[in-house]
Amino acid sequence: MNMRLSVGIFFCILTMFFSCTPKQNEDMQVFDWSDFPAPITLKGDSVAFDEMLMKPVRVAVVDSFLLLKNSDVERHFHVYNIKTKKKVGERIPFGIGPKEMLDPIWIFISEDTLGILDRNKRIMDIYPDHRLLISDTVSPVHRISFKELLVNPVYLPGVGILSFTFQSEGHKFVLFDLEGNRLSYFGDYPNAYKNSTVYEKSIAFAGDIAVKPDGSRWVMSHKAMDMIEIYDSNLTLLNRIQGPDGIFPKVKEVNDRVRREGVSREGYFFPVVTNEYIYVLYDGREYDVENPSRYLRDKLLVFDWNGKPVKYYQLSEGIFHFDIDEENGILYGITDCPEFHIVSFSLVGV
Repeated sequence: MNMRLSVGIFFCILTMFFSCTPKQNEDMQVFDWSDFPAPITLKGDSVAFDEMLMKPVRVAVVDSFLLLKNSDVERHFHVYNIKTKKKVGERIPFGIGPKEMLDPIWIFISEDTLGILDRNKRIMDIYPDHRLLISDTVSPVHRISFKELLVNPVYLPGVGILSFTFQSEGHKFVLFDLEGNRLSYFGDYPNAYKNSTVYEKSIAFAGDIAVKPDGSRWVMSHKAMDMIEIYDSNLTLLNRIQGPDGIFPKVKEVNDRVRREGVSREGYFFPVVTNEYIYVLYDGREYDVENPSRYLRDKLLVFDWNGKPVKYYQLSEGIFHFDIDEENGILYGITDCPEFHIVSFSLVGV
């Protein structure tokens, strides 16, 4: 089977197995595991820091720094020197005060400008020149306020801040300028989901967004299905690919509550991109709430920016978030098994 497999044949086969599920149909490419080269096993090594880690839940490589977001701490972000692994400091205090945040995430505005968004307070502070990473006494140069909830937002250079949205009945994304003004809703759902409720679509299509470093394209991976979408900087959908397992969520809204029906399987999580490739964690397993390692994923799939499968890395241990030091060819991932720690995988020569 190859990437040119007839979508019509694929759809007919899926109909036999997913007769109660809305179908992805006419506007996608499909692929399966045979479209990847043989899997490459990556052996992970635990990273030793100069002090014990807390509870990291997000990791980013920023210039010469390794930035970790932690849960249940007085300051959300812990900064480390990526070469020496020595702690540089802690940033962004927890709280509701004017200089505090409840649940911050970072957004890269440019190579050296960092936005820190508090989704609960709907504000984003702008720090240029890596000032926040270097010193804990700096103040933001600008604060942006939003009137809508941002879900996994990113900055698209020269275009604005885009986010998945629950606010629009017929569109998946919302675009803001750097003053927090909404510019537009955009991004159509596949035709088979046109009649689903806004809440059903928000659950079925929830996912993560990443922007190509040169700003020319961006990608959205989906958590409840194995679908990836690639867009250009004009916000135009270029490609929608599905695979390798053909996962479709059964989502139903009943009495203002949305639930998945039948057996649920997980799709793609946390894409990391370079100018050449899209790296994304893949699950594919049945969701088991009783499984303590259900959120640890050991399959890393790689695609080019046309959506072609390129590589399949089998990780020696599961991780739940990662970033890539492209200069040195190292992937840094987070796991909590048996305790919270950072594991590194070398991508050099593989």
